[in-house]
Amino acid sequence: MGAGVAVSITLEISVWARRFLLICTVLAWAMPGRVDVLHRAPNALSRVAKKAPQVVFKITSRVHGAANTVSSFTYVSRVSVSEKDDIPLLTSEGKELTSATEMLALARDWQAHAEAGNDRRKGATALAMVYSMPPGTDPEKVREAVINLAEEDFADRRWVAALHTDEAHPHVHVVIAMRDNAG
Repeated sequence: MGAGVAVSITLEISVWARRFLLICTVLAWAMPGRVDVLHRAPNALSRVAKKAPQVVFKITSRVHGAANTVSSFTYVSRVSVSEKDDIPLLTSEGKELTSATEMLALARDWQAHAEAGNDRRKGATALAMVYSMPPGTDPEKVREAVINLAEEDFADRRWVAALHTDEAHPHVHVVIAMRDNAG
């Protein structure tokens, strides 16, 4: 932990909050350059206590095989799975997929890549996640921010994303290939 780092919290701390601070302390100790985690922790706890709107990031599933991967793609894009309008699925290559046939081809490609080589992966083909924002957030800014994050943080992997605006809180679903581009 950095010298002189002190954390003072004026609200009563629950067991969960103490665990959160412990995790932040361990992270700050394990990553000396990331002492900023400790500085953000009290503000995060304060926002939770005040029930301020929060951004939610959730890993929704580990996806195995082409059939389940295409199911994730069609769920995210709503192609042939609901009464709602279809949503184009943006790929890491900048293409927009709009048909189940295109999505199936991509899912098969991801599975073939995951199983290629001598070090064949027996794990998941993809990981599905969602970034959800508070009601009233500009949906296009949400989409842009998540796409920028995907382009930067998942630059070495293939991914697809789609913005959903049918609920009060705009959210972006992202599915990323588990195996990176290098194999």
